[in-house]
Amino acid sequence: MDVKKIVSQSKFAQVGFVVNDIEKAKKQFALLFGCEIPPTCDCGTFDVTQTQIYGKPAPDVFLLAAKRLGVKPENCLVLEDSKAGIKAAKSAGATVYMVPDMFIPDKEVIEITDNIVENLGEVIEIFKKIN
Repeated sequence: MDVKKIVSQSKFAQVGFVVNDIEKAKKQFALLFGCEIPPTCDCGTFDVTQTQIYGKPAPDVFLLAAKRLGVKPENCLVLEDSKAGIKAAKSAGATVYMVPDMFIPDKEVIEITDNIVENLGEVIEIFKKIN
């Protein structure tokens, strides 16, 4: 499965990781795309610890990521595993999919999240269907 091709054909064609740990971003990219972040990849990795912005649940990190990618927040898909992150992404105007990790979605999260998926593979299957 060519994940990058599937993603590139969707309205969410650019990829950015908003993290407070660059090593975590590398692992997330490898998990999603099955390879390391190539130097020529149209991908942004934003270490929010290097910026003077408010953290989640403020929308700042997602607004900054969209700005750096050159896209409108409403054209962003955010994959989140935390309530604060989901609230931040929704406040930024992004589409939000929750990929539960340690946090089990509560009523508020269920109401504001656009979709709750079991894993990243399910996100790719959704991309295949909408392309």
